[in-house]
Amino acid sequence: MPESERQLDGIVTTADGGFLVSSWGEQSVIRVDGEGTLSQTVTGVEAPADIELDRMRNRLLIPLFNDNEVRIVPLG
Repeated sequence: MPESERQLDGIVTTADGGFLVSSWGEQSVIRVDGEGTLSQTVTGVEAPADIELDRMRNRLLIPLFNDNEVRIVPLG
């Protein structure tokens, strides 16, 4: 998918030097590791907004803009 269609929104850094970014266009949260490799961490989330990490519990918090809810996803 071209970057212009990804419609990126929220971004958080990860402990390994990478980051997670939410994508409205792909309806997902994309992980970019410290080497620059992309992978989808969470899929099927419509309108994922400004994400956050709960580092104490190792969970990703994803506000779903259109649904007025927050999805909590444990990270492995």
